[in-house]
Amino acid sequence: MAVEDFTTYTLASAGGTIGVTSTRATATSFMSRNATGYVQGDKGANHFNGNFSHLLTVDLTSPASGAVWAQWILSNLTGDLFTQISGGDSLSIYFFDSGPTLTLRSNQSGVDLIDTFALSNSTIYYLTIARAGTIFRCDVYSDSGRTTLVHTLTVTSATAISYRYITVASGYNDGGNANTMNGYVENLDLQEGGGGPTLHAMQLL
Repeated sequence: MAVEDFTTYTLASAGGTIGVTSTRATATSFMSRNATGYVQGDKGANHFNGNFSHLLTVDLTSPASGAVWAQWILSNLTGDLFTQISGGDSLSIYFFDSGPTLTLRSNQSGVDLIDTFALSNSTIYYLTIARAGTIFRCDVYSDSGRTTLVHTLTVTSATAISYRYITVASGYNDGGNANTMNGYVENLDLQEGGGGPTLHAMQLL
């Protein structure tokens, strides 16, 4: 398995507040509610079809109250989190507010399914994001070996829709206040080598 190269993704960065290296996308004083910003890969129509497992490392620092910052989105639209949620079907994982709250969200035909959990600022978390059938799940770990589980977020969607685009480090851009935030996402591993997607750490209960 190999991590994604973010320098090959499309970068939208208002005022240079989002930057990328090959393995990391970093937001610096990014106005998450009233500026366009995201890092997006086009994997081709119906690429994310059926079961999958993705690994991602995230860290959020000094967010303002009301800030929204998406670490991971699958959809069939280009653009930021607000555009993708309001314009079509999507799966997403994002931080909200100064707390912050980690939110897992499935949006299909305008129906939202959401699970949330409070995490800490300036703390590195290691995510395993997976879908098995219609179950959409995110396991949150405190260590890079993914042995110490902090929490599991999960929802059951109506159907397992196929998606084309994967987006990281995206703002919400719904015309809200400045709501600045800082943080990074790194080491996105789509777990698609060998014989196909692996449900890393995914257990159906």
